[in-house]
Amino acid sequence: MSSLLQWLSPVAKDVLSTSVQLLQGKVPSPTKSLSSALQQAAKPEDSFGLLLDPTLRKEFASELERSGLKEITPQSSQQLVEIFGQVLSKQLEAVKTQAAQLAAKLPTKGPLSFEQVLKALNQEELLGRFAPSLVAGAEGSIASDCKDRSQKSTRTPGWKLRGEQSF
Repeated sequence: MSSLLQWLSPVAKDVLSTSVQLLQGKVPSPTKSLSSALQQAAKPEDSFGLLLDPTLRKEFASELERSGLKEITPQSSQQLVEIFGQVLSKQLEAVKTQAAQLAAKLPTKGPLSFEQVLKALNQEELLGRFAPSLVAGAEGSIASDCKDRSQKSTRTPGWKLRGEQSF
C-alpha cells in the first residue's frame, strides 16, 4: 500500500490510536509490549478500524516482531504505519490469489448466475472459511440451530412478509 495513501486514509489514525490504546499511553514502550498487547486484545474497544479484525492484529503483531523496530515512540509512528501497510499488502495479495483461483473455476461464456458461482465454489469450504460453526453440524452449532428452527415456525402471529396474507 502506498505510504501516501496510508496517511490520507483512516488507516494511519486507526493504527496509531490502537497502539496508544493498547499501550495505555505508555510511550515510549518496547515493541514487544505492543506486539503482546495486539495478540491479547479481545475487547472491541481496544482496537480501531481494520485492527478490529483479530487476524490482522495477530499478523501485525508478528510483523512488528520481525521488523527490527526496537521501541514505539512518537518518532516511530511512520514506521508503525508502514509495517501495518505491509501486512495489508500481504492480505491483498492473498485475496488476489484466491480470487484468481475462483475466477479459473467460473464459466467464461455469457453472464454468470448465482447458481453458477455457487457451483464453482466448494460450499463447505466457503462456509468453513467464513463461518466454521455452520459446517460443524455438532449439537449447539449454528447449523443444527438453523435446522431445528426450520422445522418449527418462528413467525409471530400477525406478522407477514411482503405479498403474504396475515396468519
